[in-house]
Amino acid sequence: MLALTLASGLPIWAAPHSQVSTRAYGNSNINPPSPIYDAESLSSSTGAPLTSFSSMTASDALWWLSSASRAHVQPGLIQLYGGDAASAVHAWPSTSTYVTAIAQTTTSARWDDSFIIDGGALNGTVGHLVAGFQVSGTLVSIYDGSVNSDARMDQQYRAWLHLSNSATGQDVFEKGGQRHVADYLGDRWLATDMPYRAPGLWTIAIDFEFGTPIQVDIWGHVASSVKSYACPLGTCVPMSNIGSTVDLGHTMFWDGFLGVTDSSGSPVNDYSLSSDSGFDYRHSAVPVPEPSAPLMMLVGLGLVGGLARRRLLG
Repeated sequence: MLALTLASGLPIWAAPHSQVSTRAYGNSNINPPSPIYDAESLSSSTGAPLTSFSSMTASDALWWLSSASRAHVQPGLIQLYGGDAASAVHAWPSTSTYVTAIAQTTTSARWDDSFIIDGGALNGTVGHLVAGFQVSGTLVSIYDGSVNSDARMDQQYRAWLHLSNSATGQDVFEKGGQRHVADYLGDRWLATDMPYRAPGLWTIAIDFEFGTPIQVDIWGHVASSVKSYACPLGTCVPMSNIGSTVDLGHTMFWDGFLGVTDSSGSPVNDYSLSSDSGFDYRHSAVPVPEPSAPLMMLVGLGLVGGLARRRLLG
């Protein structure tokens, strides 16, 4: 997309821009590995709300895997979801090697825009802005298997907010990065420090120049994977089975101005605001209703039933 550039070298977008990328993929391993890839969804638009979705499912006699990924972006708001499920069955002696099923998703989205705080007679002078930004994440994981099986899960999410003004330079804020890595061995939980939620309200404070555009760039990312190994330890019994599921959700949105002051620190209430997108950054973006869990996307596609059926084999 075309952008104007200030003398400082900082870009001013000619229009707001939204983009999302979702990918669901996985692989199985019954010596040798056999990768499986589903459609990747990449979307980009100017100004309008944007939603992207991708999913995959695959199976054979000994393994089953499924992944789903969704991203939604609209002015000041990003919502990301990822869900994975994988199961494996070692039916000795039909195969002499362990069976692995791996499901993975990656999801990212971005929103950038520009707004101006018009202070009338204050234009051209430096002001101070305090705003809010909400970040939250949820994580649900399920494991079921025999003692001759092993599951590994890895989930992480990040949030990034960048505000910049040509007169005062750049301010970058980054939080989130809540990462959870879990190992299961049989029915034993080996890692218990599971973070369910990222920090809530971030307080953002920057110096800016009245009458000069302020750039807003919001970016979010989630990644999740489940790896299920049937009979990985070399001691196989006639039937070993493993099933693991993970749901990851991440929401971030602009939460409005908390205060505007002039260079002396005095509150400024008599000002106007305009933005390329038309969104009023003085107020909070309104999150759209979230699914109860990303796993519900898989249910809607009829994919979870395969996992339940395969568990019954054990």
